[in-house]
Amino acid sequence: MFLFDTAKGRFETDGVVQQIPGYKKEVFPRIADGLGYNAPNITSSHPLSDKYFLTACWPNKGKPQGIYLMDAFDNGLELCSIEGRVLLEPTPWKKRTRPPVIPDKADRTVTTGTVILNNIYFGKGTEGVPKGTIKALRVYSYNFAMRRMGGQPDRIGLDGPWDVRVILGTVPVEDDGSANFTVPAMTPVAIQPLDDEGKAVQLMRSWFTCRGGEVLSCVGCHEDANTTPTLQWSKAAAREPSKIKPWYGPTRGFSFNREVQPVLDEYCVGCHNEKTNQKDSSGRKIANLTLCPDVRAETKLDLLDQLDNPVLHKDKLVETKGGSYGGSHFPPAYLELFRFARSATLESDLHVLTTYDYHADQTKLVQMLKKGHHGVRLDKEGWDRIVTWIDLNTPAHGSWKEITNPQFAQDYGSKRAELMAMYGGISFDPETAVVLPTEGEEGTTTVSAIVPKIEPIIPGKVSRGASIRGKFPAKADEKSLAEATDPESGKLRELTFDLSAEMATLEEKYAKIIDPRKRPRVTPETLKMTFVRIPAGSYVTGNVDGAEDEIIERQVAVDKPFWIATQETTNELFNLFDPTHDSRLESNERLHFGDGIVRGFPLNGPQQPVVRISQQEALAFCKWLSEKTDKKCTLPTEPQWEWAALFGKCDERGYAGKDFSKLANLADKSYHFKHANTGEMPLWRPAVFNSEDGARVSTNVATYAPNEAGVYDLIGNVAEWTTTIWQPPKGASAPPQVVAKGGGWRDRPKTATPFSKMPARGEIKFVDVGFRVIIED
Repeated sequence: MFLFDTAKGRFETDGVVQQIPGYKKEVFPRIADGLGYNAPNITSSHPLSDKYFLTACWPNKGKPQGIYLMDAFDNGLELCSIEGRVLLEPTPWKKRTRPPVIPDKADRTVTTGTVILNNIYFGKGTEGVPKGTIKALRVYSYNFAMRRMGGQPDRIGLDGPWDVRVILGTVPVEDDGSANFTVPAMTPVAIQPLDDEGKAVQLMRSWFTCRGGEVLSCVGCHEDANTTPTLQWSKAAAREPSKIKPWYGPTRGFSFNREVQPVLDEYCVGCHNEKTNQKDSSGRKIANLTLCPDVRAETKLDLLDQLDNPVLHKDKLVETKGGSYGGSHFPPAYLELFRFARSATLESDLHVLTTYDYHADQTKLVQMLKKGHHGVRLDKEGWDRIVTWIDLNTPAHGSWKEITNPQFAQDYGSKRAELMAMYGGISFDPETAVVLPTEGEEGTTTVSAIVPKIEPIIPGKVSRGASIRGKFPAKADEKSLAEATDPESGKLRELTFDLSAEMATLEEKYAKIIDPRKRPRVTPETLKMTFVRIPAGSYVTGNVDGAEDEIIERQVAVDKPFWIATQETTNELFNLFDPTHDSRLESNERLHFGDGIVRGFPLNGPQQPVVRISQQEALAFCKWLSEKTDKKCTLPTEPQWEWAALFGKCDERGYAGKDFSKLANLADKSYHFKHANTGEMPLWRPAVFNSEDGARVSTNVATYAPNEAGVYDLIGNVAEWTTTIWQPPKGASAPPQVVAKGGGWRDRPKTATPFSKMPARGEIKFVDVGFRVIIED
C-alpha cells in the first residue's frame, strides 16, 4: 500500500509519500511483474485519516486474511477474520452528506461519441515537434483476445502487438494542433499523430472509450496530468466534429495478407518469387514474397533457417491433433519484411517514447525503398499500406479466427458480437469484417475476402555506367598535405579542446531543470575533443554497384583543408550543452517478468555516441561550441566526410566480405546472437557472419581501430549527420531530406560504405544517428 500526494507529481514515484509497511524508507521506481506478491498482501483499503487505514489484508502465511487496522508507522491490528472466508472492501459507517447525483451524459440511442483535442503539440509526447508538422490523426481500435486465446502462444505479430489492430481511418488536425472528431461509441480507440507523409510521429500505447453522445477531451499529447489546457482559441472546437475518413474501404482488422501482400504482388514478386535463382550478398537466395501458406516461427532457432526450410502451420496442426489453439505462425513474406522493420516489441520501454522513436523512416525497409530498390517506385497507396503496417507495430493477423486452430470452436466471436450489439448497440464484428475493398461504379464496395490477382510490375532496369574511379585516384593536395602534417611524427596535426571547465556551469543549468531525476553524466578527465587536420584534395564519389542514389560516380574536389573530430560526439559532451538530453536505450525483444531483467540495451553511457538528436540539435551544439572556442564549428558536408573516410583502408565496398571485428561496429554475429532472447523470439536481425565485433548496440567511441588519419568510427557504431541535401533517385519523390553517413550498429557492411547515403529528415531523432564536429578555417 502507498500514500500519494498528487501535488508532488504523478510520474512513477514522484508523488509517493510513503509505502506501508516501509516507515522512513525511500521508495524507488521499479517496473516488474509481481510487485504486489510479497507479504503483506493488501487488496483494498479505506483511509480513516492520513495516518490510519482500514484494510483487507493477509499479513503473511502465519496469520489469517481479514480486516485490519493499519497505520503509517507499520503497525497492524486484526479486527476481524472468519475461517474459510475472504473479507474485502472494509468501509466505515457514519452519517454523512449524501453526494449529489450527476446526470448521465450518455445517450443510448446514439452510436457515436465526440473527441476534442486542444493542442497536439502540448506535452511530452510531441516535445520539440514544430507546429504544422502534424497533419492528421490515424484512428484505430482493438479486437481484444477472447477466452483461451491470446498472449505469446497466439501471436498477432512476430514481436508486435498483443491484440488485433482494427483500422478506422483518419481525421484532420488544424494548424494550431487542435482536432475535433467523432468516434464509434463503446469501442476502444487509439490515435497516432501523422506527418505530411502519413507516418506516425508518436505512438499511443493506451486507449480510451466514448459512450454514446459523450464528449471526451484531452489537453495535448502525453501532457503532465497536473497541467491544464493552454490558453488558445481552438480552431477545431469552433466547427462541427470531423467524421473519420475510411482507410481504403470498410473498417476491418489489419491483416498483412489483405493489406500489404497486394503491394508486394504489384511491385515486388516480379523479382521476388519462387522461380528466381538470384542470390543476395550473403549467398542466400533472395526472398520469395509471393502469397504462401503460413509457416511456424519457433523460438531458439534462426529465422532464416526456418524460412529456407519451412514447417507449414497446417502440417503442425495435424501433428498436434488440434491441441494448439493458435501458435506462432505467419506468412513467409511477412517474416521476410519483418526482418527489415523496426517495431516497438512485445514489451518495450514503458516510459513515454522519444518523438519519432518508431517513425517508419527508422526502418531499414523504408530507407531501402526511398533510396531506390532496383527501380521500384511505390505509388501513394502502396507507401501508405507499408507505412501503416509499420506504425501499427507490424501485425500479421487481422482477426482471431486467422490465428486459432481451425479445429478449435469459434463460438466465442459470435457470442461476443451478440453481446456487443445487445449492450453497446455495436453492429460491427471484427471477426467477420475481413473483406477487401474493390472499386465499383458507385465507389468503394466490398465483394471478396480473397486477395485479388494482381499483375506484377516489372521495374525498369537501372542503368549503371562503368566506374571512373581507376582514372581519377584519390589525391591530397601536396602543399595542403604538407601544411596539415606534423614534420616530426609524419602524422596529421592535432587540435584539442578541453571543456572540463564547463563542469562548473552544470549545477547552474540543473537548477533550472524541473525534473530532479536528470543528473550529469560527465567526468572532467574525458571532456576533451581532439581534431585532426584534413588537407584539401580530390576523389571520386559514388559507387556504380551501390544503391540507386549512389550509382553516379563523379570527381569531387575538397578545395579547403579542415579539422575533423577524431571521435563521434559523446553523451557526456552533449550533456554539457543540453543536460536534459537522454539517449535512453534500445528495446529488447523479451518479456519483463521479474526484477533484474533489463528493458533494453543502454545507449546513454557517458562515452557512447549521443543519439536520438535531430540534425537541428546537432547544429545547435556546433553553434554552442563555436561560442565556447571562438572557432567555426559545424557539421561536415558529405564530400568532407567522405574525404576524411578515404584516409583509411576502406574502399568503395567498405568492409563487405571482410573481417571487420577490430575495425568497426556493424551488424555481425554479435548483433545477431549477443543477448538474443530466444525464449520469446527467433533470431531474426539481418547481419553478416564473417565478423564478431562484440557489440549488440553502440559502443564507447574509439573502441575500434582508427583509420590512417587517426579518425575513429567513421564506418559503423552510429551514422552521422551532414549538411548535404539528399537527392532522390530519378523518378522518385520525397520531402526535403539530408544525408547521414557511415552507417551504424544496425547496418550490414554493404549499406555502410564510404559512399553509402542514409536519407533522413533533419527533424527526426534516430536511434542510430549521431554526429561528428568539424572546424572550418
